[in-house]
Amino acid sequence: MRAQAAALVAVLTGCGGTSSVTFPLTPHRGPPPIATVESLPAIPREELCAGHLVVEIDRLLVRKYPRISTTPPFRYLPLVAGVLSLPGGVDEDDVTLVAGKQVYRMGDRVRVFEGRLLLDRPVYRLRGLVFEVHLAENHSTIVPLWMTYTNVASQAAQALPGPTSGAIDVGAQIIRMLDKDDIMLTWTPPLDDLVQLARQLGQVRYRLVTPAVLPDGTHAAELDLIVRMKPDDGCH
Repeated sequence: MRAQAAALVAVLTGCGGTSSVTFPLTPHRGPPPIATVESLPAIPREELCAGHLVVEIDRLLVRKYPRISTTPPFRYLPLVAGVLSLPGGVDEDDVTLVAGKQVYRMGDRVRVFEGRLLLDRPVYRLRGLVFEVHLAENHSTIVPLWMTYTNVASQAAQALPGPTSGAIDVGAQIIRMLDKDDIMLTWTPPLDDLVQLARQLGQVRYRLVTPAVLPDGTHAAELDLIVRMKPDDGCH
């Protein structure tokens, strides 16, 4: 295999063309794939070293959930999602889902979310994409859907040799099936603005508050996000 790889590198280096490689058969996994290897021009250093844009949950406090729990244990399921999508493209959202257990009361700070990343991607890979942040409640009037999908995906991943399309699409399915009344806030910041501010200031904190205001003047929920740039390895 090493000799085959070395020969392939030599061919690509010398001719700048395309070559196909057939991988050896792996027992119990069926016919092997055929990988087409193509030489590409180097990514310009200024793009490669532009860094990663990182969006991290810093703090979440929910004073009032959209649906009042009327049955024991009177607890709620918070959910935060970061969604990358291509405007006008096919329905292929890339969803990062952060979901809590049904243990929170109104007014509780959701500490387990702190430090979780909603986005970590090279800047040059973000061109043309739209980023959204959703804060929602997954109410339990019927079945906590995120728990159902997560369990199914976990079982599928254990039973099969590789990831399944069902497991990959779990986050997108959960977002699609949330009722609009469950969503406490949605934020769609221009990615270019996030990158520019993070470069200028090192890191910034955005405090997002719900439009809903309680009788005491406080907002129903507050979500703090830290936006920062992460340098690429070898670009110092």
